[in-house]
Amino acid sequence: MLVATVAVVHSCERGARGDSAPPPAVADAPHADVETADFADLVEKVRGSVVNITSKRVVAVRRTPFEEFFGPFLGRRPEGSEERRRVQQALGSGFIVDADGHVVTNFHVIEGAEDISVKLYDGRQYDADIVGRDDKTDIALLKLRDVTGDLPVATLGRSSDLRVGELVLAIGNPFGLGNTVTHGIVSAKGRVIGAGPYDNFVQTDASINPGNSGGPLFDMKGRVIGVNAMIEATGRGIGFAIPVDDVRAVVPQLRATGRVERGRIGVIFQPVTDEIAMAVGLSAAKGAMVVDVEPGGPAEQAGLRPGDVLLKVDEEVIEGPEQLARAIAGRKPFTEVALTIFRDGEEKVVTATLGRIEPQEPTARVEQRSTKKPKGGGPPPNAPGLGIAVEDARGGGARIVSIQPGSPADGVLLPGDVIIEVDGAPVGDSRELRRLASRPKRPAMLLRVRRNGEERYVGLPLGR
Repeated sequence: MLVATVAVVHSCERGARGDSAPPPAVADAPHADVETADFADLVEKVRGSVVNITSKRVVAVRRTPFEEFFGPFLGRRPEGSEERRRVQQALGSGFIVDADGHVVTNFHVIEGAEDISVKLYDGRQYDADIVGRDDKTDIALLKLRDVTGDLPVATLGRSSDLRVGELVLAIGNPFGLGNTVTHGIVSAKGRVIGAGPYDNFVQTDASINPGNSGGPLFDMKGRVIGVNAMIEATGRGIGFAIPVDDVRAVVPQLRATGRVERGRIGVIFQPVTDEIAMAVGLSAAKGAMVVDVEPGGPAEQAGLRPGDVLLKVDEEVIEGPEQLARAIAGRKPFTEVALTIFRDGEEKVVTATLGRIEPQEPTARVEQRSTKKPKGGGPPPNAPGLGIAVEDARGGGARIVSIQPGSPADGVLLPGDVIIEVDGAPVGDSRELRRLASRPKRPAMLLRVRRNGEERYVGLPLGR
């Protein structure tokens, strides 16, 4: 499970959620300073590439008691099931990315669709086929059938060059009101909202509503810099768009094979807190700490071990676990990467050959700290420096029986936690914990803890 600040979000799809070719034309020039532009001129320039998407899917619907009882009298037999099937229609948006009629939209707009219809701004209407889809990034690629005449094509920009505060323009099909234009600014970048394993949303206050899903977010030069995907359920003026750099990475694979292949490293990792940084000697809370390593996996073969902090993948600086997950998954399987790690007070570089995430395989899991407040009481501390009472744990380690209020462990550890390491040294029993805890140490102590069958690292500040 990826660490995320979880917000309640809704996809902006209206209704129920329900051949290799050259890459699409893109604008490779970096962003210049924002130009003063007339919105009407800009809309006139780009609106032709935006399409309305109608998808139909057949869903099972539970029969009502009325239908079950009166169905035979009305000549409607339940056919041995309490379920019946009906067609659902969903509305969304998209944009044309090449002259052959490829259209980018959200995966959730066409999920489960058996019929897809695409309508252009000039009134032309086409049936469309699904070329490829990627539920992890919520991106899908469609292909219009039997295209006639020239197609207006959107130009892709680069979301990495976006600046917070830039003016943006959204065009889509909200509530079925096709080709609706709204504008606003980029409110934030790199938002993690718990929508998927590779969250990296552009946040905007341009008005986005149900039906806008899959539609483009344009900059003031008329370049697509995001794909509108979600709205904050309880907020106004808060929408989220998938960065167009993700589209650039995913679409060529969808066009070639219909799916996306991602690299894997074979570790469980967690955030580096201020306390953990103090305990291991890092100058700041950065990177991602390895909690566990898959036996025989790419990380183990590269020499990674629990307690290492990953700081870089090649030359990409890793600020936190979410970025590490994206960095690894964004590289092709079986490629070689240089990993900069922090171990025993110094940086070193190791080389790893990535594996491949198989279909339905879980993505790299990240441990989260519990925010549950442990209760005091119970036996008095028998590890006084830590403020905890412990006993021998079955299978090794020291199990926490109680926590002294106001102690270093208060609010950090929980009764029932089993401490299995102190500053990298294994803990065999409660007596060994007390011995290790009494040694000279940094301002914080690094504990490896087993909680509810899963392991994690905890930085325990001392001297309070």
